[in-house]
Amino acid sequence: NLSDVQVVEDASLNLAYMYFLGINPEDDLPHPSLLTKFRKKKLEGNLTVDEVIVEIIRQCVEKDILQGSGISIDSTHTAANTFK
Repeated sequence: NLSDVQVVEDASLNLAYMYFLGINPEDDLPHPSLLTKFRKKKLEGNLTVDEVIVEIIRQCVEKDILQGSGISIDSTHTAANTFK
């Protein structure tokens, strides 16, 4: 739920993001409007969110950011006001 401006700002401050994107800290980042154009022209009707996530994971594996074949599932417990 971040704006395009916030995504670019976060990427400019987070070295892990820069590494993933292949950007050096001294490199200029694209203008936030480029993200908007990408989302509207490339994602709208063409790719599903699942396909984008699969591609991101593939690139992470390719860059040795992710390794192995195990799966982690978040099973966070939350308090609820319910009867047992």
